[in-house]
Amino acid sequence: PQLRLCDGELLCKPNGKRALREVHFQQGTLDGACGVYSFLMALGILGVFEPRNITVDRMKDLPAKEQGFVREWHKHGLYRKGLYGEEIKGLLESHYRSRIQVDYVEKENKTEEFLQTVLDSLEGGSPCILGISNRRRKLGHWVLSVGYQYDSDTDLLGFLILDPGVSSPKMMLWNGMLNLVSDGSKCEYLTIDSHPEDILTVEIEDAIIISRKSKTR
Repeated sequence: PQLRLCDGELLCKPNGKRALREVHFQQGTLDGACGVYSFLMALGILGVFEPRNITVDRMKDLPAKEQGFVREWHKHGLYRKGLYGEEIKGLLESHYRSRIQVDYVEKENKTEEFLQTVLDSLEGGSPCILGISNRRRKLGHWVLSVGYQYDSDTDLLGFLILDPGVSSPKMMLWNGMLNLVSDGSKCEYLTIDSHPEDILTVEIEDAIIISRKSKTR
């Protein structure tokens, strides 16, 4: 999948699709929680589901393969109260098991191994949902990682993210960053809506890796 900016709008061309489609959705656009927004953006990038179909009023206007998926979200109010990682994995597998592989990974005390797993996902062309937290601020949030940065010594600097909680990007392919600090167990959380005094230190707690399965004959 390729991300690109066209006249200040972030678009993507999923593998196997001809038309460009919108990528980033800010909370309020589809009226759901950050976990829902993050995995819908991932499914859109992979060409598995068109996120805007969530807001279609008449089920008969949707492709048959998407009707059950949309019915579930409307039944649960788009999960506005939030979702845990294992819940997201289960929901996606229940509808798209034949088309995607979903892996849920907790960091626990294996920071280096965890970061490498996220990198492998991104290098393989699969967007990765990251769960970030700040216990002091009682913050728990899902974001979608679409890239990463290295320094000149090939040390990992951090992850480039699409954050459903802030404005859509107009000049870049991302609207936020998670910059690693110290031993990589913590990150500085920055977005295009942030002010210098708003810089928050967070921890990446877990990841949901969604990849497209190869078609079989």
